[in-house]
Amino acid sequence: MIGVSQAKGSQQEDRSEELLSSRANMTVGNRALGGRLHVTTVGVLFRPHWFDRLTGGKEWQIDLGEITGVHVADRGSNPFDGSVRRRLVIETSHQNEYFVVPNAAKAGATIESLLARDDRSRER
Repeated sequence: MIGVSQAKGSQQEDRSEELLSSRANMTVGNRALGGRLHVTTVGVLFRPHWFDRLTGGKEWQIDLGEITGVHVADRGSNPFDGSVRRRLVIETSHQNEYFVVPNAAKAGATIESLLARDDRSRER
């Protein structure tokens, strides 16, 4: 789907370009999975690191067309869900996904620019 190279352990179904790869924690219920967030020209992929995969952490991915919005969440007070830091929020029609990344605003802007480009290509 997303085209993160097979050398990184993911299926490669297209020739997309990776625009951002960052350390990240993904909030899943009351748990934070550590890993990497990859933003490509066709979607977003989160790959948990080896330890979180061993303890049941799953890979998460989404195509650009399924993303309904993106923003940076305000800080909260729960130290266990990552909300003491500003988090990247990827909105879908089903739910919002939260990620702690080193520069949430930059990651959000990258995804927003891809969404705008995707919208323009659909209008043609």
